Amino acid sequence: MPPSEPRWLQVVGWSDVGKTTVLTAWVQRACADGQRVAAVKWSHHPVGSAAGTMAAQDAGKDAERLYDAGARPVFRVGPDGWVELGAGPARRDIGGAHGVPRSLLDRWGALEVDWLVAEGGRGLAAPKIVLAPEEPPDVAPPVVMWLGPRPPSPLLAERWRAAWRSPGDASRLIWERRLAVSAPLSRVLAALG
Repeated sequence: MPPSEPRWLQVVGWSDVGKTTVLTAWVQRACADGQRVAAVKWSHHPVGSAAGTMAAQDAGKDAERLYDAGARPVFRVGPDGWVELGAGPARRDIGGAHGVPRSLLDRWGALEVDWLVAEGGRGLAAPKIVLAPEEPPDVAPPVVMWLGPRPPSPLLAERWRAAWRSPGDASRLIWERRLAVSAPLSRVLAALG
């Protein structure tokens, strides 16, 4: 059953830990359940050029995987601005108070979706799930769930410790706890705005 107002669900972690795999499986499941999902992919690479570096192209492929899983719309955010897949050129618009451009927050606020899922953005002061083999030192609070083969430091909430063995396990755990580990989108936008 879809939530009554759009929800924010964010997954962060180091490169190549399976964030995109986990979220694409989650998006597919939500869409199959009749829910409308939008997605955002954070990248450390510029979004302004489709012919950028290989790493920038890989970040673009991650956004395309979320689109292929059923997310509509999908946004890619980089240090030089943001782009909405299939909606024209990148917007040369950089950070607001939390590094998120006002134009992007306004666009998210106008979405008619049940979920906005985010991949990356470790520094955002928004509720997030950490998917990592060990604790990344630069994750901004709040952390609402930790998924990894070893427990995190005692600083993280004991009740969210969970082990995972595969991206499918992580996606299932997140699906089962989706309302507990997400937040109302309006509250996240207010905190970031």
